Amino acid sequence: MEEKNREFRVELFEWTDPLVRACRDFVAFKDAIDMNNRAVGVYSLTFRKIRKFFGCYDDLKRGATAIMPFHFLQLAFPFTDSSKCTEEYQIKQIRPQLVLSGKYNTYNMSLCQEPCDVFPDIIMNGLDDACFEKSDGILKTETKYFKIGRLPLYVALEGKNRVSLYKEFRQCMFANVKTIYFPESYAMTLVKVKPFNVWMVEYCGCQKILPFSRVTLPVLRAYGVKKEKTQWGLSSLLKLRKQKKAAVNYQMRR
Repeated sequence: MEEKNREFRVELFEWTDPLVRACRDFVAFKDAIDMNNRAVGVYSLTFRKIRKFFGCYDDLKRGATAIMPFHFLQLAFPFTDSSKCTEEYQIKQIRPQLVLSGKYNTYNMSLCQEPCDVFPDIIMNGLDDACFEKSDGILKTETKYFKIGRLPLYVALEGKNRVSLYKEFRQCMFANVKTIYFPESYAMTLVKVKPFNVWMVEYCGCQKILPFSRVTLPVLRAYGVKKEKTQWGLSSLLKLRKQKKAAVNYQMRR
């Protein structure tokens, strides 16, 4: 498709699709975690200790920015493999509500910078135009995203901060997208671990914890994972806490 002599692929999934809704809810869940982590300083000591016990972020000294998106994705969907590419980079028009992202709390702003009016549509148009800039026939864009297999789900590698602007104003965005490997639904099995009802996913004989099963199970089931089984594991709760801490403590830093 062309617009202003620009070539790109439209990848706007329908909101009525159950899988799209589940992926949108998963992205919103990560955004909510980031917001709650940034507010940890105003919580009472008792509440912070409870949060810490359940594996939530609690580092007042360093503070919170946002969980590194791809790190979060790898723990939430354990068998994602970025070393296997199923489709090379190409410019796509996508929905920001389906993009795992994050933003820093600080920016390198000059103290001498003059105040000026900033209009979101002008900024977004400029960011879109930048996606198509070339140097010697090679795209210069820094908006590099991964698409996760056949899931309608993306993760920002470069160009993470800008996504929040598009989300706020509900505008579609352009990005340079590469599709990476995620197992087919028939190859995975959901495992419920009793007595604590912790969920894992099994692939090729390997089982891994789903630390955020409340939002990832709907994605996997809508994706088509049908096989489920039950097993016992008394240490599953400790493993769940460990995975949650690993997911939320990897904060974006400058």
